[in-house]
Amino acid sequence: MLWWSIRTVCLVGVLVFAGNYIAQQNWQGPAPQAAPQTAALARSEAPLQYTGNEMSIPVARDGHFYLDVMIDGAEVPFLVDTGASGIFLNHEAADAIGIDFDELTYSIRTKTANGYGRAAPVQLRDLRIEEIYLEDVDAIVNDAPMSISLLGMSFLSRLESYEVRNGYLILRW
Repeated sequence: MLWWSIRTVCLVGVLVFAGNYIAQQNWQGPAPQAAPQTAALARSEAPLQYTGNEMSIPVARDGHFYLDVMIDGAEVPFLVDTGASGIFLNHEAADAIGIDFDELTYSIRTKTANGYGRAAPVQLRDLRIEEIYLEDVDAIVNDAPMSISLLGMSFLSRLESYEVRNGYLILRW
């Protein structure tokens, strides 16, 4: 019993000493880890593969599929998202392709995993991913911040087909 009491007193003393030391150092805890600013850090090292009218996109380290898309002459990084109904542009992408934010009308109400938001419809002259070329493409500029633009079902439905197989997203046109 005496041993248990001595151990408890020592443990309390260590905790009090540590608490005082931390308070004196004005310790704020470990430095927060910086989140990747772009999805480029998560991308796969494997290149896109082509066969005829088929493109295979390797899965990234985070389990998603990423593409660089040429929109109206500007390269924009996208995450392919079958859960997104349309093509959602973040502010960086909209700015890169020359959309005038003063002329946007946020008339679309959106529902995402983060809740409700607003978006503005826009018309893209063209969208190109290597050999895939589309004209007059409807998209929306999301009002809320997004880390990357989303390439959703309005794009995928314009293809002949798509599937996920053996770690690749396969697009056919």
